[in-house]
Amino acid sequence: MFILACGQPSPSPILAQDGAVMTIDGDGPDLLATAKIQVANLTDTEIKAAQNGKIKIALVNVRSRAGSFPIFLFKIGGMVLDAPVSLGLAAADERERLTHALLHAGGLTRNATWGLTIEIVERSTHTTQSIRMIAPSSRFWRAAADALLGSVDLSGQQQQEMLRRLYLKYPAPSQLLRRAVHVEEFR
Repeated sequence: MFILACGQPSPSPILAQDGAVMTIDGDGPDLLATAKIQVANLTDTEIKAAQNGKIKIALVNVRSRAGSFPIFLFKIGGMVLDAPVSLGLAAADERERLTHALLHAGGLTRNATWGLTIEIVERSTHTTQSIRMIAPSSRFWRAAADALLGSVDLSGQQQQEMLRRLYLKYPAPSQLLRRAVHVEEFR
């Protein structure tokens, strides 16, 4: 367990470059999701947008004969960052826990959905600048669950090859927004 606090060092590892990492953990029928967005030289405008401005989240489903996996996109201020996720890369016990939780996505409703915590980190100082909790719709989580369940048998090599082909076609995360199967906006 870790505690997030603005102005404090982030408990997450420092990324080598600007980017986003989506962590998903299952706890029975519940899903705990956190997007950790790390950007060097964050501006005040970007921090304010993350704290209480418009945030857009999107889901791209990457498919091949081998399986599928989701890429979560986050548009905050002028930044667009992507976070691919695959259950195939998780340890067996973690895959089992997540699969169990994801199978409950069909029971989500407009009034009962899973939350998503977004942590914005200044990468150069590794300091948390913003923490925001949003509640994507049950429809969003059901689409994500379908894509994640399709990734259970993907190897790291298969996922990397699928990403390589996708990024040749769409080199910037902002271009991937056109492929999104689901987009939601929060203010």
